[in-house]
Amino acid sequence: ENVLRYLLELNLYVTTSCDKCCAFCNEYFKQSLCCTQSSNISQTLDFKTLKNTLSQIDNEAVGKFNVLGGNIFRYSHYKELQMLLVDFKEHVHIWNHYANFLDAPKEMVGFKYDVPITFPVDEHLLQHCVDLLRDQQVRYQFFITSMEDYEKTEKIFAQYQLHSYAIHPFYTKENLPFFEEQIHMSREDIFQTKFSLQQIFAHQKLNTNFFGSLTVLPDGEVYANVNAPSLGNLAAHMLLDLIRNEMLENTAWRKIRDHEPCTKCLYQYLCPSPSNYENVIGKPNLCHINHKTCQ
Repeated sequence: ENVLRYLLELNLYVTTSCDKCCAFCNEYFKQSLCCTQSSNISQTLDFKTLKNTLSQIDNEAVGKFNVLGGNIFRYSHYKELQMLLVDFKEHVHIWNHYANFLDAPKEMVGFKYDVPITFPVDEHLLQHCVDLLRDQQVRYQFFITSMEDYEKTEKIFAQYQLHSYAIHPFYTKENLPFFEEQIHMSREDIFQTKFSLQQIFAHQKLNTNFFGSLTVLPDGEVYANVNAPSLGNLAAHMLLDLIRNEMLENTAWRKIRDHEPCTKCLYQYLCPSPSNYENVIGKPNLCHINHKTCQ
C-alpha cells in the first residue's frame, strides 16, 4: 500500500499535436525530458483517465508534475487541465517548445515553465517567448549537438539575458566524436568530483536518473523509461499497480552498473547511474577509463 511514496515525478504527455517539425522531434525525449509528437498519428490523453489518475495522488506525494506534448496549448482540455492542477500548483512544470508560445493563452497561469530550445533558432519566435514569460518562473532547456551549438547557446544567454537554463547534449548518430570529447568521463573527471557516502550507496542500489519517475504517453501507456517496455495503461491499471510492476520487473528504476565492463572497474559506483545516452548510443558506459588496468 505504501509503494505510491516511491513516485517522485510524473511526466504527462497530453497530446501529439504540433506543426513545428523539429529535425529530431521524435528522438529528443528518448534522451532527455522534452516535448515530442512521439507518433505520426494524432493522439490525445483521455481527460477522464487523466483526472482519475490525479485523484489517486495526494497533493503532497509527488514532488514534480511535468506536463508535455506536442504543443500542449493545443490540448483540447488544456483549460480544464490547468484547473485540475491548481492543487499541485507549486509542483507543476509546463513544457512547451519556444516556437509554440504564439499559441499561448492570454493569461498565463503561474505554473513553472520549462522551454525546450532546439537548433536552428528562430530569433523572432524566441524573443516573443522570452517577452511573454518575463514575469514567470521559467527555465530554458537547450538541446545541443556540437560545440558550435554550445557557442550559439552562450550568445543567446547574453542576448536575451537568460538567467535560468540547462544544456542537454543530444546524440544524432553522427556526432559520436562530440560525445567522446565532451561527455565521456575520464579518471580526472571522477577525481575532481566530491561524492557523499549516500551518493555512492545510492548508485549501488538504484538508478538515480530514473528512480521514482513515470512517463505517460498520449495513448495512456506508462513507462519507467520511454526506452523500456510499457508497464501498463492508465485506462486499465491503478498507479499502485504500475509502480508495483516496475518494482518487480525493474525496467529502469534499479538498473545499476552491475554488468561488464563496469563490474571490473574500481570506480564502478562513483560513475553516474546508467542513462538514456547508453541506451541510444548502444554502449554499456560512457567513459575513457581502461578497465583492464583501472584496478
